[in-house]
Amino acid sequence: MPPRAIRAGRSPFATATATCVTTAGTAWDVAEGPANLLQRAPRSNDRSGCLLLDILRPWRIRPMTTSTLTVDGEVQSPLVLTHEALAGFDESDQVRDVSRFHPTRSGDGVTLESILARVGPTERASYLTLHATEDDFAASVPLDPIRGEGILVYTVEGQPMTLDQGGPFRFLIKDPAACHTDELDDCANVKFVDRIELTSGRGRDTRPTDDDEHEELHRRQGEDGEGQAT
Repeated sequence: MPPRAIRAGRSPFATATATCVTTAGTAWDVAEGPANLLQRAPRSNDRSGCLLLDILRPWRIRPMTTSTLTVDGEVQSPLVLTHEALAGFDESDQVRDVSRFHPTRSGDGVTLESILARVGPTERASYLTLHATEDDFAASVPLDPIRGEGILVYTVEGQPMTLDQGGPFRFLIKDPAACHTDELDDCANVKFVDRIELTSGRGRDTRPTDDDEHEELHRRQGEDGEGQAT
C-alpha cells in the first residue's frame, strides 16, 4: 500500500527563486525562504539526480532533500507527514521545548507514540529504523523500549527545521536509560530524518560498531560540524 500524504495548506515561505539543474539537464525553480529554507517547484516531471547549489554558501553543492517524513514498513496505514501536519497534531501529542530533555537541543516535537497510533504497527513490527538520506545514515532500535520515549522534532521557533538545524526532522530519545536496552546509544538520536521504517527484525544500521569508530565519528563532527550528531 503506498503512503498517503497528509498536508495542510499551501506553504507560506517562498520569497525568491534559485535554479536547480538535474543531471539530465532539466531545470527546476527552487523557492528560497527564511533561514535558507529551499523548496522545490519542478518545471518538468524529471526529478532524477537533482543537485542543489546552496546560494548562500555557493561552495557547497548538496543533494536535494525532502521536507516530508515517510512512515512505512510493518504498518497498517503508511503515511507521509509534512511540517504542517505535525503541527496540527493534538496538543496532548506535542512536546514543547525539547531542551527540557536535551539541553543542547531546541524546538518542538511530537511523541513517537502519536505517530505510531496513526500508522498502526503490525504484530510483526519489532524494530524501528530511522533513515537520514542527507548523509546516508540509519539506526535500527527495538520498538517497544522506545515507543514511550521517542520524540520527533519538527520545528524550531515555529519554522520548519533547516538542514543546518538537523532537519527536516530530528529524532530524540528522552531518557535512553529508561529504555533498558543495550541497543541504544547517543547515535540513536538521529538528525536529517526523512523516513521511519518499522520492520520485523533489525533493519539497516550504519552506526559505529566499536568504540574507536564511535570516537572517530564524534571527532569529525567536532571539526566540521557535519555528519550525525547526538
